Amino acid sequence: MVVADYDAVNQELANARLADGTPIPMCELVRLACDAHILPGVYRAATQEMNLGRRRRTASEAQRAALIYRDRECIGCGASANRGFAHHVQFWSDGGPTDFGNLVLVCNKCHHSIHDDNWQVTRDPDANRWKTRPPPDPFPNRGIDTTRPVQHNPLLRN
Repeated sequence: MVVADYDAVNQELANARLADGTPIPMCELVRLACDAHILPGVYRAATQEMNLGRRRRTASEAQRAALIYRDRECIGCGASANRGFAHHVQFWSDGGPTDFGNLVLVCNKCHHSIHDDNWQVTRDPDANRWKTRPPPDPFPNRGIDTTRPVQHNPLLRN
């Protein structure tokens, strides 16, 4: 993904960069656009609806592009953004809206960790970024880090 700002005063693109922030020369931006046979997309808050509420469960293309730009990679493991899914921080099934502020980018593995293994999605206030963390230790005094206690009876061991 290539991103550039629009300078309304000079009516031109400026600050061209890759989604990870690596700057690229404007001539390279033009070459990439021509070689790829793409049409540029312009995203403005006034014209792109980024908050869909409960009208739609899945993220729109505009929301997905914005997620790739904001999160840059899976918020859990750092997998490529191309492998990412839009995930509702407040689950859709719990009334969570399909609003940009309630969406994060996660890979398939981390998505399953969230839904199947109770991993939490939290906002890191220091870095101002989303991240995942494992569920709290259910047996903190015994040092067991799974929800299944150690079996001491040899007949019942796996």
